[in-house]
Amino acid sequence: MERERAENGRYAEQVTEERVLGVLGRGDGVTRPQSAKQVADKIGCTRQAVDRKLRELEKDGKVLKHELGSRSVAWTPRRMLRRG
Repeated sequence: MERERAENGRYAEQVTEERVLGVLGRGDGVTRPQSAKQVADKIGCTRQAVDRKLRELEKDGKVLKHELGSRSVAWTPRRMLRRG
């Protein structure tokens, strides 16, 4: 099966910010830390692709990385604080 292409002819992004944050946030107000593999399984793509997107989102301040040991990492969405 051929991958979908964007208007510019390049392959369309499969692991989007919206999809990753949707899995992490679940939309029900409950946030549970999840590994890149857990997110990848829910999106239907590779762990490596999700890991790249999570690192990008971390750099942009949109997710938090939680180190659970020497090799285990979990991710949660960063909650934005309202200032008023």
